[in-house]
Amino acid sequence: MNTSKSKKPVRHSGPKFRKTPDGHYFTGLWSERHCMLVGQIATYWTTVEDEMIEILRDLSGGHLDLPARQIFRSITSNEARRKLLLNLLEKSPLNKGKGDFYDTVISSFYSLNGRRNDYVHGMWFTLDDYSTAFLSSRSIDDLFFLEKREVPIHELEVLIRDMDSLMGLLKDHRVQKLCPSAK
Repeated sequence: MNTSKSKKPVRHSGPKFRKTPDGHYFTGLWSERHCMLVGQIATYWTTVEDEMIEILRDLSGGHLDLPARQIFRSITSNEARRKLLLNLLEKSPLNKGKGDFYDTVISSFYSLNGRRNDYVHGMWFTLDDYSTAFLSSRSIDDLFFLEKREVPIHELEVLIRDMDSLMGLLKDHRVQKLCPSAK
């Protein structure tokens, strides 16, 4: 029986041209302030990941002899890490009494990783004033550079603060696990 499709198939819609300032653009990131912040984002993320190893250890039973670091680091995809952590949280009887903290941390970790990836893996362009930077995160299209958007310094600073907030939650949690009487 032939029935009509209720949803049209997804097809290429063409680039979404953005108006950008006139001037000469350099490929890459040439703004010193942007470079410093993107560098901080890229290098700080490894520390955030390192704290997430303790969440994996918790969700796997909490044993110190568990090779949580080796398991976590052998999984290079954060999507796969997210799935592993969520499956342990939601499907393991060990974790049936775990609170919302774990859902919040896993969701935040995944969201922050996506934002971080946009900056670290995106295509950067710098206006010839060396202080205005643009990013195109969709480099799959032939005309991706026409879809670039300006990235203000504040946007990068917000991501670092958000990463820092997650780190605070993770460190507080670890302190609570090690010293339950600590507040």
